Amino acid sequence: MKVPFMTGLGLIGAESLAFNAMLAPAVLAGAFAGRWLIGRVNQKAFEIIALALGAAAGLNLMLG
Repeated sequence: MKVPFMTGLGLIGAESLAFNAMLAPAVLAGAFAGRWLIGRVNQKAFEIIALALGAAAGLNLMLG
């Protein structure tokens, strides 16, 4: 539903489609790497790191 409106607004065009196609291999590599890593990362450590990074990002937005 959004594609016709985004095309009309100039947000999607030949240049952006070419750029997205260029990035597709990196997205696929990231997906496979994520599947491989999911069983090897400690869940509690991941949650603590994610919360700390989220708090740092929020603080950066408020101060910067």
